[in-house]
Amino acid sequence: MIRIANLEIDPTALDYCPESLAREECVLPIRLEGNAIRVAIGRRDDYQDLLKKLRFITERRIFWAVADRQALEWVIDEVYTYRATEVTNCPAEAHLDCPKLWLNLQPTGGPVVRFCRSCQRKVYLCMDQAEAVEYAELARRVAIYNVADNLDSVDTILCG
Repeated sequence: MIRIANLEIDPTALDYCPESLAREECVLPIRLEGNAIRVAIGRRDDYQDLLKKLRFITERRIFWAVADRQALEWVIDEVYTYRATEVTNCPAEAHLDCPKLWLNLQPTGGPVVRFCRSCQRKVYLCMDQAEAVEYAELARRVAIYNVADNLDSVDTILCG
């Protein structure tokens, strides 16, 4: 069984598994490996039907590992909720190397803090502008989560 708390997800792998399938079957694409895709699957009694379905949908070989179902459901929720979250307003010296996506920042084990390898700083996910201002006043980098046009997204990162 794999430990998924600090697992780094390749956002391009998510394109191979619709969110509805990921949530329904408790499966998370982790990364592409040549003509294969590596996935984590929540513990279950039978894996064969799901593996057939994944091979059909992705048109790739499937490398898989079992994960704790409850923990994986939490990660699936986080990954698909924030998958389009973009990092913006990076300092000029870090801009070219900025990972641009929340999912590309290194997980820290906490749900609202990730680490940017480019600028070597923590980035805090804030649920509204007021919270972001509080963190920014403490010279912390922040991502602001907003709901716009019924789409969940984080629209900006403030760098302090």
